[in-house]
Amino acid sequence: MTDNFIGSGTGPYNQNSFDTRIDYNAPRGFNIFGRFSLDYFNLSGTGTLGVLGGVGFGPGGLNGSSTVHNYSLATGFDKPVGTLWLTDFRFGYFKYNPQTAYSDGNATPATTLFHIPGLNRGTPDTGGSPSFFFQGNGAQLNSNASFGDGLNVGRCNCPLTESEQQFQFVNNWTRVKGDHQIKFGADIRYAENLRVPSDANRTGILNFNSGDTSNGGTGGLDLATFLLGDVTSFNRFVSTSLNAAERQKRWFFYGQDTWRVTPKFSFNYGLRWEIYFPETVNGARNGGFANLDQGIIRVAGVGNNGLNGNTTNALTAFAPRLGIAYQYDPKTVIRLGYGRSYDIGVFGSNFGHVVTQKPAGSRQPGSLGFQPQLGRYE
Repeated sequence: MTDNFIGSGTGPYNQNSFDTRIDYNAPRGFNIFGRFSLDYFNLSGTGTLGVLGGVGFGPGGLNGSSTVHNYSLATGFDKPVGTLWLTDFRFGYFKYNPQTAYSDGNATPATTLFHIPGLNRGTPDTGGSPSFFFQGNGAQLNSNASFGDGLNVGRCNCPLTESEQQFQFVNNWTRVKGDHQIKFGADIRYAENLRVPSDANRTGILNFNSGDTSNGGTGGLDLATFLLGDVTSFNRFVSTSLNAAERQKRWFFYGQDTWRVTPKFSFNYGLRWEIYFPETVNGARNGGFANLDQGIIRVAGVGNNGLNGNTTNALTAFAPRLGIAYQYDPKTVIRLGYGRSYDIGVFGSNFGHVVTQKPAGSRQPGSLGFQPQLGRYE
């Protein structure tokens, strides 16, 4: 069947933001600044198929709503220390805070429209329509052969709650001595993250294929399977906890020297040491840590397990930096460089949340996630 339905509608998008900054040349050589930024985003859309949901009219096909409040703060100062040193200090903070919901999240269409029991369970996270997917030959109700709500239908990871924030302290010292410019410093961060997603529809995902109405594997129609109410497979996303959150300390130290070997040739070399402490969780039983060597899961705060799953670091994340610059003539400079860096995870801005979420493909619903940790186990 060829797509033969076209719908039109609106998907509003709004953004309100502001930035403010103050600079102050204070006595005793202090140069002080402060900045505060706020971004507020809101986008939404309803389903193309009305009460049947489907691809939405929101940006990118969104069927649902997303509201994001982002905050960012930075302050600090520069100051000469004696006649040889210059120091600067910075404090930074950000908060990333998206909230999403289905466009029909307050309704119970699984119960009142489809008369399917047990899907809309009367809780805020199980409102709205389930997802209906057609597999195999037969019905093509839209370009995705699906309708209802959900991430793979209306592009909405709904409902989702995320609250990620980070505190950062930075201090640098600089000294020029002859042909050398020497710098060293530290970057100390503390990150917190709460993420309660719906990577699969919490109301439910119902799959229908043609095999259930075939004759020994021949023929059959997925739409016919649907009309018989014969669900081929079913799954839903369930969290037994809505407040399991991660915490992590991240410490970085560096030293470098820029050496002006000749008036035309400069050589830069340095070393950065990055320490990522094991993630911890905010309470007992709010996370799980996989020990692949022993084949066990260490549940945080249970028995002798700490809130970090008794995981320690190898402390070997050294990141060298090398660079050269050569001025060939007044209009041409040749630069070469080398550096090594480390990645700190996914989801949110910079946080991995697999400690508190089960990995994809898990058969059993729950809030505990299993994270293989780099390093050694105590």
